[in-house]
Amino acid sequence: RRCRSPGRAIDSGDDFDRALEAIGRPSVLKTRRFGYDGKGQRMIRAEGAIERSAIMAEFGGAPLILEGFVPFEREVSVVAARSADGSFAAFDLCENEHRDHILAVTRVPATGISPETAASAIAIARRIADALDYVGVLAVEMFLVREGESERVVVNEIAPRVHNSGHWTIEGALTSQFAQHVRAVCGWPLGDAARTGGMRVEMHNLIGDEAEGWREILARPGAHLHLYGKGEFRPGRKMGHVTRLIP
Repeated sequence: RRCRSPGRAIDSGDDFDRALEAIGRPSVLKTRRFGYDGKGQRMIRAEGAIERSAIMAEFGGAPLILEGFVPFEREVSVVAARSADGSFAAFDLCENEHRDHILAVTRVPATGISPETAASAIAIARRIADALDYVGVLAVEMFLVREGESERVVVNEIAPRVHNSGHWTIEGALTSQFAQHVRAVCGWPLGDAARTGGMRVEMHNLIGDEAEGWREILARPGAHLHLYGKGEFRPGRKMGHVTRLIP
């Protein structure tokens, strides 16, 4: 079954027209590079007129892709590592909650998802890593889609690097995503990706002035605080994160 959303590359206004005809509305127009946290994206809604030239001008001539809109229930992600010899290790499936297009909370393991769907998500991530002959840690973001009584995942984005939704692994897994990345690129054996003590894990991003409450966070039992050393609070800026292990 299809495991990714439909997409068409756009390099000109004519490409835009053809892509829109093929994919339809609603759909999402994105830059093909350097987009993150909702930046470099524009929703093409089902209703209303389309001003092609104005829409294209918003992106300043950057290479684009038009993707079909996926009516998803939630976002999940697989953070995994692959070595040059093909060894593969995946952390448990993450469930991600966004606010204002920015990742706010990651919960592990993802809840309300069948073991079969979680295994399918990890298998898809492995297929991608193998097809790219990838070495290192990568994250594959996916939408959980329900169709009647069935559920499936649809690939939304691939991040070829350590990933924000994997920061919980610093305290929450036997091998962090950062240590796992070093192991993979150095050709060392991959570490155990199991959760620490099998506990549930929640990671909250500290966005903007939320990081000003760091003293109160440090006073909370079991809170693991990480501040990124950024000198200025700005709305929408990730300033750090806090992780909790939940028995």
